[in-house]
Amino acid sequence: MPPHQGKVLWVDLSAQEVREEELGEEVYRALFGGYGLASKFLFERMKPGANPLGEENILCFAAGLLNGTGAWFCGRYMVAAKSPVTGGFGMANAGGSFGPELRRAGYDAIFFTGRSSQPVYFYLEDGKKEIRDASHLWGKDVYETDALIKKEAPRAKVACIGQAGEKLSLISGIVNERNRIAARTGMGAVMGSKKLKAVAVVGTKRVEVHSRERLVQLNREFLAKYKTSLTKLTDEDTLRMRWGRFVPLVGRLTLWSSLLVRIQPLFFRVLMGRYGTPGFAGWSMTSQDAPIKNWAGTQEDFSVREVMRLTDESILKLKKARHVCEACPLGCTNLVASGGRYQLEEVKVEYECLASFGSNCLNSDLETVLKEIDLCNRAGLDGISTGSVVAFACECYEKGLLTEKEIGFPLRWGDGQTHVMLVEKIIAREGIGDLLADGVKRASEKIPNSKPLAVHAGGIELAMHDPRQDPGYGIAYQAEPVPGKHLHAVTFIDLEQLDQVLGGEPSPLLYPKSWRFSNWEFHGRRAALASAYFHALSAAGACLFGPLTAGKNWRLLDYVNAATGWDMGREEFRRVGERILTIMQAFNYREGIRPEDFRLPQRAVGGCNLIEAQWSFFQELGWDPASGLPSEEKLKELGLEEVRRQLYG
Repeated sequence: MPPHQGKVLWVDLSAQEVREEELGEEVYRALFGGYGLASKFLFERMKPGANPLGEENILCFAAGLLNGTGAWFCGRYMVAAKSPVTGGFGMANAGGSFGPELRRAGYDAIFFTGRSSQPVYFYLEDGKKEIRDASHLWGKDVYETDALIKKEAPRAKVACIGQAGEKLSLISGIVNERNRIAARTGMGAVMGSKKLKAVAVVGTKRVEVHSRERLVQLNREFLAKYKTSLTKLTDEDTLRMRWGRFVPLVGRLTLWSSLLVRIQPLFFRVLMGRYGTPGFAGWSMTSQDAPIKNWAGTQEDFSVREVMRLTDESILKLKKARHVCEACPLGCTNLVASGGRYQLEEVKVEYECLASFGSNCLNSDLETVLKEIDLCNRAGLDGISTGSVVAFACECYEKGLLTEKEIGFPLRWGDGQTHVMLVEKIIAREGIGDLLADGVKRASEKIPNSKPLAVHAGGIELAMHDPRQDPGYGIAYQAEPVPGKHLHAVTFIDLEQLDQVLGGEPSPLLYPKSWRFSNWEFHGRRAALASAYFHALSAAGACLFGPLTAGKNWRLLDYVNAATGWDMGREEFRRVGERILTIMQAFNYREGIRPEDFRLPQRAVGGCNLIEAQWSFFQELGWDPASGLPSEEKLKELGLEEVRRQLYG
């Protein structure tokens, strides 16, 4: 049954062998694709206690259920393995065209086992499956790797690691199509440990769907409501109108006001359509949504004038091109070029990296921030984690916990040139860079008295959204099976009008800010609903920005049914996400991870009662709040018999 191919590949890098495995319809209806397939096979096929950087680990590249169908906002693919950072389930995702291309090549996922003795890359072109020598690619950055592989296969979509992944940096990711990165949880290190430099895919088959007519109709109806006169403005119009100067003012009003308004999707659609994700950087950095000075600063430390140097028009003036993912009507990514001291030719700029290297490091020099982002993009480093490491090191230096001799130079807040030098050391694992290349948690274990300065959840540096301003993020950072990530936060239920899509209890349109900081049981319960929805959304290969910029007008469930021919209702859809979540949680429990292992440091908690919210989150999902163990009744209810057997016998 379309649109899935019903087949996955298993590549044994130790034995240099490739085999196919066919999957039944019931697997896809229960788990969709992406993280769903990954969670099933990682739990069932990986031995408990496997070394994340050993040959026992399984690395999965998986397409989402709707990849390649043409459904709007459905172009994201997923990477998963046991995380060398947390020791639990690890995952990351990215946009572009790699996932759809994998489907067009005839497969829904590739699972890599074992470890090659020499650098290799995997080449897939329809029926051709080859493990090729990559000695000539080892040591190259991702731009160079992509270019060299395309000399051999010009049409290939390439996902690869840079030098950071080769050197097993635990903050390294996997980069596809030059600048899309599946960044979090150390997936680049897992790939490097297997001596797997790249995966290159060429697909020529059309991804079939149950009803092409219905899918085209859904796309047409969506665009009719999505495109407005405001979304059709040119960059020149935007710069002339200078909208960006008002965004930080809105952020300040949000910070000062005792009342909050539920933001409507049109706001994000217009802002991101014009500026990309840097469009709301001005709001985030002035409302203290973005962390400042390693999560210890306030607006007094980073002024509106400094914020404006990093956001909105400042980015748009440097725009070289717009990078659009497959099947995306928004186009939220800008590629910029800077002719200053670094002569940057092509840098993909996102909000998270601007905040991480900018406000969190008190650096308002856009040129050095762009250089740091470019270094990370090329070496395959997670920009969120790397910026957090730089901020951590700055505070260690400020407090005398790291010396100029140990670092090699003075490392001060806001000194962008030395921050660039530090990132270069991290990539090379040179000197102090070797200590910092595995993230703030491990660095704090080696630098005396620095643990209070390390802001992370289970070793994962937190995303650039402060729970002290919106506890919904904190619940996600701490309660999710993969911690420190913001994309499944309950916050997005309100922003994306999901109460109108999924049911449940909506927040008011206008409410006092104090409402966020009370009734933790209620917020924890809604966070579980949000998490289940977003895990199903991710497994479908969909992008968060669909509902964020369109609200209820983006009809994901209708897309699923049009593509598959199923008659899935919203309750069954929610169960898909709940099933994926529960397998991930079971994986963590089996690996010895307990709820307290992901607790946030006090610096990021403030007055939030995240423990009570986490308790409610676990109860709603049928997990024991004290141990994290999914109940036997819940496993039976979700049809997870193999998980039940392994956990309960």
